[in-house]
Amino acid sequence: MKSFLSNFGTHRLTKFREIIAVGSFCVLLVLGLAGCVTMATNPGVGFTPNEQEGIIFGQMQLLVEGNLVRYDTRAFFGIAHPQMIQTFVSPYTDDQSVNVNWLLSGKLAFKTQLADEGYFSAKLPVGRYYVSDFGYFLPDYLPFPKGWRTYMPFMGTKPSDPKIVIFDVLPNQATYIGTFIHRSDTGDDRKTVLKLRIVDEYEQCKAYFLGQHSFAEGLAVSKIATFTPFRN
Repeated sequence: MKSFLSNFGTHRLTKFREIIAVGSFCVLLVLGLAGCVTMATNPGVGFTPNEQEGIIFGQMQLLVEGNLVRYDTRAFFGIAHPQMIQTFVSPYTDDQSVNVNWLLSGKLAFKTQLADEGYFSAKLPVGRYYVSDFGYFLPDYLPFPKGWRTYMPFMGTKPSDPKIVIFDVLPNQATYIGTFIHRSDTGDDRKTVLKLRIVDEYEQCKAYFLGQHSFAEGLAVSKIATFTPFRN
């Protein structure tokens, strides 16, 4: 009798290994690799931005060799793949406060589900933040690593142009911080090249956000996240 793995098939075994790898990464994040992270919640009905807490919203798009990544509805063993980006952020004061310890991630994090076309919103304490790292949970799109930082080597990646993403959470407002376009390409040396740019699609994202959070009507404003060179 052939073994279970022999009958399993090469393709399914590969997919199984990929899911195990992603699951292991998730466990590491939860058990300490990400440090003491607080998950930011999606603003619910009844919440109103105030002097202490505001809302950020926007969109995440991913491109592989120029092609837009879409939500994959396929399931494995009846379980849908976790398809999301987890964005880790921390309060920003200056470059000396930026985390350069690859074993630690940001103090706060929010999730972006591809099932929602990459739209996101999160409730955060008022203040200025920087993105410490992005975690990708995309088993079907291996050109994207499990995680990367825009300002230093991390998880086997190295930015060609180290820079920090900075954004503000404004009091009494729901602030659009931009549409983040993550791009993965194969370089001349056949290594993966990751790039991030932020574009302004305020009206489109505002319409989606208010469709989900009508209570924020009249509170939405635009203040796009910015890049600053990392000097440490």
